[in-house]
Amino acid sequence: MPINNNKVIIFDPTMRDGELTPSVKMNLQQKTTISQLHRAFDITARI
Repeated sequence: MPINNNKVIIFDPTMRDGELTPSVKMNLQQKTTISQLHRAFDITARI
């Protein structure tokens, strides 16, 4: 993982790639849990 200014950059495509994988479907609770974990660790979305 690249480190920049004492920050760790994490690439987590769980929700995007998970939804694109055949036979994988996350429900709202699972997506909410992932989003809450991202927030708890101060992980922000980069587009």
